[in-house]
Amino acid sequence: MGTTEGNILGIMLSLGAVINDHLRRGDKVRLRNWGMMKLEIESYKGKPELYQDIEYVKVK
Repeated sequence: MGTTEGNILGIMLSLGAVINDHLRRGDKVRLRNWGMMKLEIESYKGKPELYQDIEYVKVK
């Protein structure tokens, strides 16, 4: 391919940083031929007694 292992590593690390930034903001990231990435929180469907005072707010 005419590129070094170091260049490929740098590109992959940069790509990972960009994807990480978007996921932290709540974005979905789709990479063609790789699929879609998104963060999800799976939780108990209902509020256990311990968490009655917590309100869930969706971040846009």
